Amino acid sequence: MADKKQVTISPDICNYIEGLDYEIKAIQNLIAFLLRDETVSRKNIEYYEEKLTERTAEFELAKTEMASQYDIKGKWSLDYATRVVTIG
Repeated sequence: MADKKQVTISPDICNYIEGLDYEIKAIQNLIAFLLRDETVSRKNIEYYEEKLTERTAEFELAKTEMASQYDIKGKWSLDYATRVVTIG
C-alpha cells in the first residue's frame, strides 16, 4: 500500500474553503427547516436553493484551484484545523 502524502496549505485558502463548506451546510439546514413550514412561500425556498447552487459551485472551484496550486492529484481530504491536505 502506498504511503499517504501530506501538504500544508495557506491559511487564506484553507479559511476560504472552510467558510464555503460551513455556508453550504448552513443553507442546507435552512432549506430543510423552511421545507417543514407550510407557510413559507416556494419563492423564498427557491432563493436559498439558488444560493446553495452558487456556493456549491464556488466551493468546488476553490477545491479544484487549491489542488492545482499545490499539485494535488487523486483522492484527498483537508483538515481545517491543521490546514493539512492528506492525499491518497
